[in-house]
Amino acid sequence: MRRQQILTIATSAAILTGMAACSTSKPATAESTSSATATTAVAVASSTTKRGGPAMALPKALAYKMNGAWQDNVAVNLNASGTTIESYPAPTDLSESQRPIPLADGFWLDRRGISTHSRFTRYTWKEYESLSKAPTPQELMNAIIPEARVVEMVELPMTLETAVNDTAAVNAYLRSQIKRLPANGQ
Repeated sequence: MRRQQILTIATSAAILTGMAACSTSKPATAESTSSATATTAVAVASSTTKRGGPAMALPKALAYKMNGAWQDNVAVNLNASGTTIESYPAPTDLSESQRPIPLADGFWLDRRGISTHSRFTRYTWKEYESLSKAPTPQELMNAIIPEARVVEMVELPMTLETAVNDTAAVNAYLRSQIKRLPANGQ
């Protein structure tokens, strides 16, 4: 019982921290959005414990497919209409531990907050990491590769940590997956 209470409290605190980081009325900047980008994938779902009480689900990992080889290009997240950048990383946010991991059938394991509204820029990870400060939102909009898109996303039945540690299980799941979530109806 005590272990479950501690887990529920810790999970709730993590989710609330993520929600606070995501809620801002300020314009998008690398500094204000880097925390939000990291918590964008927080999935809040109710479930029931063995004792019948509510519990919070941990975030699920996501796999995505692109319409080209854009895995070395820095992604930004746009609003639903595709006219405004909602989030982008600061150069210091990028690291090898954030790079996507190749999976089966052209899928990649997301470790940065890719969504159906993500677009890829002409900046490579190496170029972007070497910048002394993040480009402006307008510079990033100008750097978007028009045809570079996420074309398919799959929510995995495991956390990111589990997926990173067991890509064979992820690949088996992807190969057996029938219902996939299309990205923007594509």
